[in-house]
Amino acid sequence: MFRLTFKFLSLSLALNVGAISLAAQSITSAVWNTATTGTIGTTDITISGLVGSGFFEADLTTSDFSFAPQSATEQTVSFDTLSDWTVTLSEPGDLYLYAIWWRGYEWEFDHEFSVVSGLTNINMPTSSSFQTTGGWGNGILLFENVSSLTLSTSNSDNSGQVMTFGLATASAVPEPSSYGLLAGAAMGLVGMTRRRKLRSPQAEAV
Repeated sequence: MFRLTFKFLSLSLALNVGAISLAAQSITSAVWNTATTGTIGTTDITISGLVGSGFFEADLTTSDFSFAPQSATEQTVSFDTLSDWTVTLSEPGDLYLYAIWWRGYEWEFDHEFSVVSGLTNINMPTSSSFQTTGGWGNGILLFENVSSLTLSTSNSDNSGQVMTFGLATASAVPEPSSYGLLAGAAMGLVGMTRRRKLRSPQAEAV
């Protein structure tokens, strides 16, 4: 019985440590050196194929970006909507695409994605494409474990829209509310071990 309980508590501790690490995850946004090159933390990022690219200062603190808000004056990249582009990372990771003022054309990616924030006004014909329906498309898309990402469009309009990127970075620091949980579980293990020793024949013979 003791062994089963010990294993259960050990498993609980392991699961809670994993959950704590996940909760501490944050998103680091790109720092652009030019409108096509930059860094995200220690990862280099390059964009090829952009037409009419430039810098644009965007507010990424609104509810559309609530999953991982950035600065109210975030430096982002503007480009013409007729661009077929490819983003390349120097190392793979979970890539977050911040879409700002995306228009009602169909956008086809070469990887599946999930919408983690905003973009409530889109249709998704497939798991790797979307089209905005009424108004601007603003929000965050997640592409898991990619080293490159390509977007294709049949649009021929040269209207402008904006984007930037971020990568997930995990922190090993637990949340304050988790310290009590870990400490309580650890004390429980110590107490059970002590009681088992006191009940052993060697302890009773002393």
